[in-house]
Amino acid sequence: MTKVIVLKIMGGDFDSGFSVSLQVWDESGGFPSVDKSGYLPPHPHLEGHYFNWQTSFRGLNSPNRGDDFDFDDNLSDRLSSDDDLEACRKFAKLLEENMKTWLLHTVDAGWQQIREKVVEELAENKGNVRIMIQANPQLWKMPWLEWDVFANTNYPEIGMGVSPLEYQKLKPIARSGKPGATVRILAVFGNNENIDLEPDKQAIAQLPNVELEPLDQPSAAEVIQKLRDKKGWDIFFFAGHSQTKGDEGIIYINERESLEIRQFKEALKEAIRQGLQLAIFNSCDGLGLAQKLGTLQLPIAIVMKEPVPDKVAQCFLKEFLKEYADGAYLYTAVRRAQARLEEFLDFPGCTGLPIICQNPAEVPPTWEELRGNGCFDTVTNRVDDFSSSQHSVQTIQCQPLPSWRRVLPRKSNFREVIIFSVAIALVLIGLRIAGVLQPWELRAFDYLMRKQTVANYAPHIAVILATEKDFQILPEKGQLFDITLARLIKKIKPYKPAAIGFDIYRDAPIGEGREELVKQMQQQDAPIAICQTYIYGEPEKEGHLPPEGFPEDRLSFNDVPKDADGIIRRHLLQFTPHASAPCKAKYAFSLQLALAYLEKNEIKPQTIFDKKKVLQLGQAIFVPIDKTYAGGYQKLDPKEELGGYQVLLNYRPYRQPYDIAETVSITDVLDEKINLSYLRDRVVLIGYKENDSVMTPFAAGHIPPQELPGVFLQAQMVSQIIDAALGNRPLLRWLPRWGNALWIWWWSLVGALLSWRMRSLLQIGVFTGISLAILYQVCFALFKQGLWMPLVPSALALVLATLAPLMIYQIRKTPKIIQWGDFHNVAK
Repeated sequence: MTKVIVLKIMGGDFDSGFSVSLQVWDESGGFPSVDKSGYLPPHPHLEGHYFNWQTSFRGLNSPNRGDDFDFDDNLSDRLSSDDDLEACRKFAKLLEENMKTWLLHTVDAGWQQIREKVVEELAENKGNVRIMIQANPQLWKMPWLEWDVFANTNYPEIGMGVSPLEYQKLKPIARSGKPGATVRILAVFGNNENIDLEPDKQAIAQLPNVELEPLDQPSAAEVIQKLRDKKGWDIFFFAGHSQTKGDEGIIYINERESLEIRQFKEALKEAIRQGLQLAIFNSCDGLGLAQKLGTLQLPIAIVMKEPVPDKVAQCFLKEFLKEYADGAYLYTAVRRAQARLEEFLDFPGCTGLPIICQNPAEVPPTWEELRGNGCFDTVTNRVDDFSSSQHSVQTIQCQPLPSWRRVLPRKSNFREVIIFSVAIALVLIGLRIAGVLQPWELRAFDYLMRKQTVANYAPHIAVILATEKDFQILPEKGQLFDITLARLIKKIKPYKPAAIGFDIYRDAPIGEGREELVKQMQQQDAPIAICQTYIYGEPEKEGHLPPEGFPEDRLSFNDVPKDADGIIRRHLLQFTPHASAPCKAKYAFSLQLALAYLEKNEIKPQTIFDKKKVLQLGQAIFVPIDKTYAGGYQKLDPKEELGGYQVLLNYRPYRQPYDIAETVSITDVLDEKINLSYLRDRVVLIGYKENDSVMTPFAAGHIPPQELPGVFLQAQMVSQIIDAALGNRPLLRWLPRWGNALWIWWWSLVGALLSWRMRSLLQIGVFTGISLAILYQVCFALFKQGLWMPLVPSALALVLATLAPLMIYQIRKTPKIIQWGDFHNVAK
């Protein structure tokens, strides 16, 4: 039974001294067997000695994982000067000697009794002890390993950790073992500027029995999403740059983004509730991280208390993980890894850099317990002080679970497998037709869209934006005067763009220059302007009137159909407005601009399938969406869609809106700060940066959602039409209902056959996972070629059908209590 020695240091400071109490607990709980108190006298110079060592240590020339990323690469492998190194050794020795003297020669009788009792406990328990320093963070930094009780050669592997004075009461939890399971690790490899994280990656990857999720320089959203994984994590690992500012810990996850603990505390709380036991920050200056994690009730964190040299961090991680995975107690594994750091003689004091920060109410898990091969067999009900009589632990006996390698008898025949697969497929097809699966399928559509490789700029489009900077320079205060638009047209026309489009409403004149703007609009190759049929979602409200004085043949609508979740996945090409609509335009803004471009390339619209009036442009056939079926769309709510001629919108992949097309500001154009010759033969879109922002599948993938400005949505639509007509990018299409039904049944059959042929739960799980991966890859590959396949119904069919033979087996092995004949006999 492991003993826990808690040294609680309360109040005071190095100038006035500290009150100290000692408690000794069995790790299984109960009441403390020892409760002593004493006093540590003042030592006003100890903090100064630490500061001197800290300053000299941080001044050594070496790549480290701290916040200073700008040291000269030529110095990265060079040792410090002899004077600097000698000074650091001097300060390290002075700090260690003062710490040792303070703890050993203090004359207070109470403290001496505490020290003697610690030595006695070590001797009686043969080293099966861990020591916890429960104190304010100012004492966490001190070199406690220099206390003579740690230097005792009979117990060289006694581990030491620190903890806060106050901690919240833990809610009761109960965990059961998972024989044969793995340790789930979320490993984040952050900003690696001037440091080498490959050894860290190798050390993690070589661990046995691990389910590893590596994230290499991820975005903040990715880290938060992964932490919320419903399967839960056992270990969270971070390597890269970090630092402490004030009492806040910061990790740098990529070259642009950092995360403070407060920024993802809710995700961390959820991970802790789902079983996160250990966090390892193999990065610099981690005391701020440890403090904040302690407030979230994280059981254990291992951090570096100062900037850590790269090779020291690599060595510690390798040695600690090796010892821990080989079965060493967590505290012992850390102590052994600390001892290995003595070989780095050029970094005096580095053995004390790694420290354990623990919630006192938790028991450190072993590697096997993380795997599930031991039991987390306690329910804790602890309060804010070890001295409280309310401290109690209830033991729960672990029940043996069935092995994943249990062999299953084949109790079903091939005919029953076929019947089950058909039945499951029919149920899912029925749910799909009823629209139950439509929200899931649209989410899958968004996911597949986001996973496509980001494309280069659309070569046939240019965007001119009215930005906040433009409004500061121009006098319009958020609105562009008519004279500005007129000047803009006049500036652009000499460069002979294929078409110019104003994605700006002009219901009425704004400022000066209306006559000049109308004059420009009535000339040959005038820009195309917009109006709006009605305000989306509020059909009783009128939209935007067409600009007065503009020729009707230069007008178009910019209405877009939104789905129930507000995301735009469809492209409206043609629409017949109702008689009272303020905007009488029949063709979309994007279609008018694309047709102008294609006409210059000698591509004109054609109508095929005359009865359905299907549009063809060049190589592309724009098959319209049916109101009752279009791939994942099973029912389009008439209240939420415009009707008309709609197609699916195949977005040009992007990360930021400016990835779509080359973009310049209005003032840059008017002042000729750029060479405008690139506008030749392009579609030029003019619009606002902020107005009419919309949700797209890419915007929904950001946390928080990053909406797309309306002018860039129009650029997406123009790009789709032109790319499709030129054969550069496919339009999205879908199989007929019967084709999708066969596809879903096929994957239902695959699942049923796998379950029927595999003879163990482990094999079933492995091959089902492989099949799901194949299904996803096939659907993604086809999606990139323009074919939207039913991913969600097929995945559900595969998983549910996998259970079919198992269900048959369970039903057949259940004894029949009452037979039909029994009812017959009773009737007689």
